[in-house]
Amino acid sequence: MLMLSSAQFAKARDFLLSQAREMEKSMFLYEFEGGKPADVVAALITYQNEDHGFGRALEPDLRCEASSVLATTHALQYVSKVNSD
Repeated sequence: MLMLSSAQFAKARDFLLSQAREMEKSMFLYEFEGGKPADVVAALITYQNEDHGFGRALEPDLRCEASSVLATTHALQYVSKVNSD
């Protein structure tokens, strides 16, 4: 299995924290630095629409503002992850 060196990880971390959206930042902090599940949920809520589905380009490859099944499924995966740990 390939592993990142500490220096490589630090560079990737710095890039992510300076360039990523709040959703990805909060998930990174949760996964690697003891970030709070509530911060992930707070970032996630900004992608929820009035119909309670998710859109607004939550899934970066689907740049649709409207709610979609794909984006909503993606949102539920985030929720499942922070609720299962």
